[in-house]
Amino acid sequence: MCSTKKRSVFRRELALYFTAQMFYSRLPVPAGMASHDPLLLSEATRYFPLVGALVALLSIGTGWMLYLLTSHAGVAALLALLFSVWLTGAFHEDGLADACDGFGGGWQAQQILEIMKDSRLGTYGAVGLWGGLSLRWVLLWQLLEQGVLLFAGGAMAAFVLSRWAAVCTIKTGIYARRDATGKVKPVAKGLSTTGFYVACVITFMLAVAGMGYMALPAAALVYLTQLWMYRYFKSKIGGYTGDCLGAIQQISECVTLLFFLASLRCL
Repeated sequence: MCSTKKRSVFRRELALYFTAQMFYSRLPVPAGMASHDPLLLSEATRYFPLVGALVALLSIGTGWMLYLLTSHAGVAALLALLFSVWLTGAFHEDGLADACDGFGGGWQAQQILEIMKDSRLGTYGAVGLWGGLSLRWVLLWQLLEQGVLLFAGGAMAAFVLSRWAAVCTIKTGIYARRDATGKVKPVAKGLSTTGFYVACVITFMLAVAGMGYMALPAAALVYLTQLWMYRYFKSKIGGYTGDCLGAIQQISECVTLLFFLASLRCL
């Protein structure tokens, strides 16, 4: 009976992981191993950082192979970055662009929310998207020029910590939209304390593997970044939306890469 219970628990956790992979990436999942059930989608958020780690591994491998072929760190870093965007369906970049449009062009809460729902890309969104992609490209380029291992470690930590930042917001924040139109409405229904701890353990293990002891101050900086961003969002619209989570992930990724590169320069 105990063995059967363990298999049941393992299968459920595996289903939660594949549900997270289905929701947060374009990566295929085995048939019947993912669910659209709102409760499972909410709990699957615990594996968001692990999905980020898989995306990081595939992107790092792509960057490394292209660097061997071209001997040009800039080209390799750019194509690795674009590959990671494709792997996630530009899910987070879309959130950053919409958040820039909404908070840049809106004055009242309802107006900001309406602008973020608009599928058209505005000036603020275009500038924010260009800035985020450009900064990540340059930072990854600089890391790759310093060595493949540093590039791999920095990218892994940045991908994982930035997704953990979004998990922190989901766990402690308030979802701003009152209707059912939000694209992350299912995952905003509440992450259990156990699920949050699982996300934290996964995140810190992978971040330490990537950055060593620098992962701890990086995590603190990322946490403060998401806390500041959430408080800003809350002051404007009363909480967060899916686009806000995308913006938090993108900015936190930049913050991690900046911190890692600055730390290397100081050593």
